[in-house]
Amino acid sequence: MEAEVGVEFDFVDGSNMYDHELGYFNVAASTNERLQIEINSNVLPGASKELATVVFFHESVHAYLQYFKNINPGSPANQTQHEMMANIYLPAIAGALVQMYNTPPDLANKCEWIY
Repeated sequence: MEAEVGVEFDFVDGSNMYDHELGYFNVAASTNERLQIEINSNVLPGASKELATVVFFHESVHAYLQYFKNINPGSPANQTQHEMMANIYLPAIAGALVQMYNTPPDLANKCEWIY
């Protein structure tokens, strides 16, 4: 992803989310300078650091694609954006997992994180 100057990500409490929801890009609460991402504070504190990191990356990519590239989330379940994540951004995210946590590359490159 190319950098967008002057943009900050706000990761906020999403304790009102369902257990199967790990994060959510809140476009309605975002502005040109600040993008808000809700993180499920009921689930992630008990998750592995790898899963938590993937959720942060995953929702950040959703924010980037929708807010800056104007790519509609699609349907069902954000199919268009998820396909782009798998086809374009997976190598960078997998590389970060390998570098940060010494995750085996074959595991880091699986697409299961595209929930």
